[in-house]
Amino acid sequence: MPKIETKKCKVCHSDIPKKAKKCSKCITDQRSWVAKNPIKAILIGLIGLLILIAISTNNSQESKEKVVSTFNEQSRQRFDKIKESFPELDSIGCYNDDCTNVVYFNLSSIPDDLEFIIRSNTATFSNFKLKNTGTSHVTIFATYNSKTIFQCDGLKGIVDKCK
Repeated sequence: MPKIETKKCKVCHSDIPKKAKKCSKCITDQRSWVAKNPIKAILIGLIGLLILIAISTNNSQESKEKVVSTFNEQSRQRFDKIKESFPELDSIGCYNDDCTNVVYFNLSSIPDDLEFIIRSNTATFSNFKLKNTGTSHVTIFATYNSKTIFQCDGLKGIVDKCK
């Protein structure tokens, strides 16, 4: 007669067959909590998964905000360097102090190569934005005496249109 593999009951410690679901003496269920409660186990697993997704989404949002903040700071630094090398440029302003989309080159006088300056800066800024944020639409306005005298839109590092 073959020997039956046994295990100890979780409660009364009697020897019971290894595959037994209940102890024959104390009638205690020998299965794991998950095996006894599959629906509860699935629900707890789903809740845990939802919590992980929520945490991940929140971290992703924080990461995006950090990229925009860093990009805004880098843009400001770039514009400060441009201002130093461009004598006709009185100041560079950004829409709502956010240098991610709309930039104003406020001129004290109109240079002969204004169109070239605005076009090249629009293309460069659009390309810089694309590399740093994954988006690339920018608009640069040239203003003189508080009036727009030239404007260019850039997309994917290319000047889309000027007027």
